[in-house]
Amino acid sequence: MLVDSTVWTDRYFRVFRVIYNESVDPVAIATAYFDDEVKDR
Repeated sequence: MLVDSTVWTDRYFRVFRVIYNESVDPVAIATAYFDDEVKDR
């Protein structure tokens, strides 16, 4: 499983994390969530 992060800068600073499995075809998304623990990046 791999984790990818994307920074969203709308009204609030948020990091969107996606955990996925790229060893299967098509790529399987395990979970996706906003990480509230990240404060500054």
